[in-house]
Amino acid sequence: MPDIFTDEAINPTAQTPKPQPVTKQATAHHKVSFLSTFVRDPDGVSLAEQRDDEHILLFIRRDFITNVPWIFSTIILIILPFFLPFVFQPLNISFAFVPLTVLTILAIFYYVIIAGFVFANFVTWFYDIGIVTEARAVDIDFYNISYVSVATARAQDLKDVRYFQRGFFQSFFDYGDVSLVVEASGETLTFEQTPRPAEVVNILSALIGGHD
Repeated sequence: MPDIFTDEAINPTAQTPKPQPVTKQATAHHKVSFLSTFVRDPDGVSLAEQRDDEHILLFIRRDFITNVPWIFSTIILIILPFFLPFVFQPLNISFAFVPLTVLTILAIFYYVIIAGFVFANFVTWFYDIGIVTEARAVDIDFYNISYVSVATARAQDLKDVRYFQRGFFQSFFDYGDVSLVVEASGETLTFEQTPRPAEVVNILSALIGGHD
């Protein structure tokens, strides 16, 4: 038998507590640092023509480990001139007849070329990014400073997503290529050498499933 003797019946003047409004928990945003390669819910990232209600889910760059080859090459090129005397000495080749001014100019020119090599490789990596929002996926490819390619696919147009890890190196450091197939055109949008590709695929798969 239900209890009909409530507090209100005993004390009619008692006030019923008002229900508290249910507030939507805000998404925790994460700061994108200078060398970030994988950031979920990034803070301070926006797109052209981005809607006010369009939330950015993921910001990615190529895994930083992919920079190791050109960084290693740069180190070798920097220290190489210091070993030239040891190379030419057994051959009885001397540069004593070359004026110091000429050697200085050659050295400056040589290191300027190295600086350009470093700058081109770093900028290519830094601006080669992928962005996933609730409504679309954007792939920005930056080639040697002089060429930029931007590919966009709407979430409802994505048909399939998968990733590929080629060789021991990519599997060990957990990076690879993530491919998205656009249903209407059959074209493929690729996030190259992205870190944590399995997690990227999970995010995109959930996005595709939400628009089925």
